[in-house]
Formats: sequence, C-alpha cells, structure tokens
Amino acid sequence: EPQLEPQLEWLLRVTAEPLQQLSDRQVHQLLTVHLDDYLKYVKNGLGDIGAGRAAIDLPPKQLFQQTGEAGDFRVMPCVRTAADGRVHKTVKLVGTNKVGIQVADQITVGKACYLEPEENFISHQFDACLLSSIRTGACAAIAADYLLDPATFEPTRFAPATSDSSGRDAMTLTLVGAGRVGLYTAWCLSRFFTFSQINVVDRQTERAEALCGFLQTLLPDCRSDVAGSINDCDSRLLVLATDSTRPIFNPDELQPPRLGTNPLGPDQLP
Repeated sequence: EPQLEPQLEWLLRVTAEPLQQLSDRQVHQLLTVHLDDYLKYVKNGLGDIGAGRAAIDLPPKQLFQQTGEAGDFRVMPCVRTAADGRVHKTVKLVGTNKVGIQVADQITVGKACYLEPEENFISHQFDACLLSSIRTGACAAIAADYLLDPATFEPTRFAPATSDSSGRDAMTLTLVGAGRVGLYTAWCLSRFFTFSQINVVDRQTERAEALCGFLQTLLPDCRSDVAGSINDCDSRLLVLATDSTRPIFNPDELQPPRLGTNPLGPDQLP
C-alpha cells in the first residue's frame, strides 16, 4: 500500500473500508455445513415477505449484452427489511461466461456484495458462481416442499427429511442436468424429502455418472442411476437443472410426473 506525505494524508482523509472476501469454496463449505439453517432462513424469509412481515425493494435486473456477444453481464440490487427490522443491502454484478478461456468451464462469473446498511460500504464480497448455484437449488427444494404438500403451507414450517418426524414416504426424483445446479438441487431436496431413487439425465454421461457417485455417498439409502431420457423415468418429481438450448425431450412422448419444477430464471431458458 503506497504511503502518502502526512500533509496529503490529512487532506485526502482516506480510511480503509473493512472487507471480508469469501471464495466459491468457502461459500460451499459454509452453506453445506449449515444447510438446514440456510434453507430454513431462506424459506422463512420468503414467508415473511409473502405475509407482509418483511419488505423487499427488488428493481428489475439490468442486463447488458453487446451486438454479436454470446455472453452478457448484469447488475442486480436488492434491499430487504426483515421482520426484525434489520436492513440487508446487496448487489450482484455477474457475467455469463460463454467463452471460457481465462475462466474455464464456469458459466457464472462475478461477485455478490453485501453492504453495511448504514454506511453503505461493501462489508462482504462473495464469489458468485456457487452462491448462485446453491441459491437456485434451494429455490427448487422450497418450491417442491410447498407444492408437494399444500396442506402444510406454513412459512415457518421446516422439517428436514432426515428427521423421523417428517412423515413423508420415499419417492423418486429425476434431475435433468448434472451440473452445479443439479448437484445442489438434489442436496437441498434431500433435506425436505426422502428419496428411494434419483435418476440423472445429462448428455455428458461422464458428468452424470460422477453426480450419481456423489449422491450415492451423500444418500447411501437412495439408489442413483444415469438415465438416457426422462421418458425412461417414472418419477414423482422432475426438476429441470440445465440451461441447454437443445431439445431435452419430445413433449408428445412424455409421461408427466406428478410435479415438475424449473428453478432457472426465464432469461436462462431458450
């Protein structure tokens, strides 16, 4: 850090802003170790907003894409006043990386910033890739929890499937997409439901096999298999976890599951 002359230091009055930075690996470790608490926090927070106990200022995202450019970057500010009165200010500045030269095999790049609510400096900065992925998985899990059991539509309810009191029979899940979002979606869903079978559909067979191996370790009582097509799967729950622009199935041939969820944003779909 350069040192300025004392008189210039006094005139410029520069004070260091305290900043904690968290890498993708740190984000993963923090949220997966405390996954139940994270899901409960998100679900109850959404419930508070829906019930009017909390307020949110969420302007439309600003998306910038140059002519002829495959990717884009976007700015997403948000201010949330929680039920306890605390104010949370965040800004995401993320890019869609479809070139992948300097940052290979990572579609989401950029940072998520948490601001000190009174002084408005950035107090925490997070790598956005895995944070965005696990957020998407959490949304899918919470949506499925509400939709599959509407009688328990209560924002404060949270009963992990690992609890003996969950009262839910084991069921079958089909994941379309074996990437980061698919992994986190299955992980988050496993905190709400017990699965007897997870089918993974992905054109990249090696990736699908790797995800099945991980899920077999994570959920040893659940069988995980690679499936060639969703038409081959008899599932109660189908989750789309890919932004592929290639056709995934022929709708005329699909035997629909009892519930399908799409956790991806509309701008990510063809």
